[in-house]
Amino acid sequence: SNGGLRKKRSTVEHGIAWVLSEVRTQLEAIADVEGVPELLDRFPECVLLGGIAARRELVAALLGEHAVAASAAALLVAPGMRQPVALELRCGAEDFGPANGPEAEAWLRSVAQAAGQALGHRLKVDALRLRLSAMGCANLDVIDLPERPGAAGASPKIEEMRQRHIGSPANLLVCLEPGAPLELCRRFDPQLKRTVLIGAAATAAEAGGDDALPASTVCGPKAAKELEERFAALCRERLPTWLQHLERLEIRLSRSQKEARDLEQRESSEEVLRRARSAGLSFGRALQHVISGAPGCQAGALTLEEELTEFAAAARKGQCETGDTSMGHTTSAQEASAAAEEVFSSFNGVTGYAAYLRDQVRIPAADVPLNGGAAWTRLLAEIEVAMRLAHPPQKELE
Repeated sequence: SNGGLRKKRSTVEHGIAWVLSEVRTQLEAIADVEGVPELLDRFPECVLLGGIAARRELVAALLGEHAVAASAAALLVAPGMRQPVALELRCGAEDFGPANGPEAEAWLRSVAQAAGQALGHRLKVDALRLRLSAMGCANLDVIDLPERPGAAGASPKIEEMRQRHIGSPANLLVCLEPGAPLELCRRFDPQLKRTVLIGAAATAAEAGGDDALPASTVCGPKAAKELEERFAALCRERLPTWLQHLERLEIRLSRSQKEARDLEQRESSEEVLRRARSAGLSFGRALQHVISGAPGCQAGALTLEEELTEFAAAARKGQCETGDTSMGHTTSAQEASAAAEEVFSSFNGVTGYAAYLRDQVRIPAADVPLNGGAAWTRLLAEIEVAMRLAHPPQKELE
């Protein structure tokens, strides 16, 4: 290919990986919806486990096994990475020409700029997701985890990354070397049912089983092709389950959308005004019945003395603040309490005042428990007496 990215990979079902990317993109846009994060966790990824050289070699083979791919793999799998790097590798129609051409160099610069976000000094648990598309590229999703810093053991964040990605039952574990990487696979996958052995790990394994790829001394194109086919087969196997969950999600979102539209319609200005008018009309119709009272109803019925006793208690508690806000005149709770006490004190208390109203003024039905309109009419008569006591005629003052 004269150093160009022209090698066309013949794979099974290129389309399913592109569909996976499109579905993931749409779901990540609504990741705050209930059930969506769990659905995203069901999508498989290939977690690379091994030394940095072996991981670079495999990523280069997945990218297309050419000079630019090797340079890109060195940028993507670097010692300074401090967060997981999730690669969505997709075979596209992009032909960048020679490896040292302007298009290939521009693509390589974009990879370096994107991968540079994962470099630094502090570990980050959340993955940096990159989508790379090129002619000859494999179609699968890969997770590359940061290397363990130092020999003192894994930090809590490294352990959290492992639990999230290696411990996920949806992911494939790609073991590239025997020893520590294989032991890590056995820790999270004791039966090696979702572990794929490649390169030196496959050669050193005593029994690979059905899930092990053929041994290869290097992680080259053959291993990359078979891993891609394994990933596509896994996607096809889980596709019915994904569709079921997506259909349930669609039904739930449609229901939520309908409820939101109904709520929006109910809360529109026209609807609020209509309900306010309806409530006003209902109150207007009911007010006459409340004022008139209902025959035989004794709810809240009080004698005049009982009403005055309740009023005196409320005034002492400071609950009788009144005022005419439209005219700017107000009566504080203290002023109302003092005025009531002044009236009652002239008759040696509430009981004496009630006896005066009953025996001398002869307010109708003073001893009868009343409510509704009848109680209101009696209250107006008592207020008239209180106002006359507070403002005696000029002749009496002279």
